[in-house]
Amino acid sequence: MMTTACWIGLGAIVLFFILALMGVKICYAMLASGIAGLIFINGINGAISVTSTALFSMVSSFDYAVLPMFILMATIITETGMGTSLYSSCRTWLGHLPGGLCITSIIACAVFAAVTAFPWASIMAVGAIALPEMARYKYDKKMALGSIAAGSELGDLIPPSSMFIVYGMMTGNTDGGTVCHSDLDLVQSKTQCGTS
Repeated sequence: MMTTACWIGLGAIVLFFILALMGVKICYAMLASGIAGLIFINGINGAISVTSTALFSMVSSFDYAVLPMFILMATIITETGMGTSLYSSCRTWLGHLPGGLCITSIIACAVFAAVTAFPWASIMAVGAIALPEMARYKYDKKMALGSIAAGSELGDLIPPSSMFIVYGMMTGNTDGGTVCHSDLDLVQSKTQCGTS
């Protein structure tokens, strides 16, 4: 037999799916369904108290101070042209292989994303160089864009990425455990990208 709290939880899940199917962004649908569940369980005052405390404690954490520094580093590397140097060196090493420009783009984007901790910075810096280069050598546009996107997202698996920083803070995992698991995922992903 289901308790009242179970029915409230089930209702919150149904509300989430209704909002998501209506086109509300996932984050807002989750927030609305969570707050609705809190209102039914704790009342309006309890929901306001829990929501404000939780949001403030997440935003005011000192651990988030590292993220603006990564954004600054990404901006400096993008503006100084280091992305061009990185792409050129990867092309020198890997350009002679079949599909060498795609491999170069994947490696350069992954390294750039790992250094800056943000995949979008790698897409801007390396993609601006790699895309015209691959177009010049008559690579398919979908292949070129796919290699840039794949490399940039592989950078998320190389610590210290912003994803792992936030994940480690939210779950309370140590950096060593997160790094160990991410390195195993990285080896598997790189192997799959290299064999396909």
